[in-house]
Amino acid sequence: MRQSHLKPYAAFLAAAMLALPAPASATDGRIEKSARNSYNFKTYLKDDAIQVAASGGVVTLTGSVSEEYHKSLAQETVAGLPGVKSVNNLLTVKGEQPAERSDAWITLKVKAALAFHRNVRASGTEVRTVDGVVTLRAAPIRTPRRS
Repeated sequence: MRQSHLKPYAAFLAAAMLALPAPASATDGRIEKSARNSYNFKTYLKDDAIQVAASGGVVTLTGSVSEEYHKSLAQETVAGLPGVKSVNNLLTVKGEQPAERSDAWITLKVKAALAFHRNVRASGTEVRTVDGVVTLRAAPIRTPRRS
């Protein structure tokens, strides 16, 4: 008979447990998985060796990337994920980097800006810089006609 008095308490306890936030490890796992499955990681960063580790919502990026703007792209992508409190970007860039303010450096900066722009396909945009003058070339994005 005493067990029947415990049923309402057990139901209340179960409901309260479901209302609690997910443990940090579950949230961290979701952050890591979301980063790896993000459009930017699967499209622009797919050839880079990036490891994502989260602990208590603090994400650490390690490994190497092929271009300087990939570091920023990885960081901004992860920083925008739900549950992320901060990002430690420890990524390194493979190879030699262009001299500051050179044509190659300007090209990298423009590509980085395009990568974060919502209405531009950075992967489909050719960026050329000659004597400090930047030229962008891209095929138009075809959208289906509405009837």
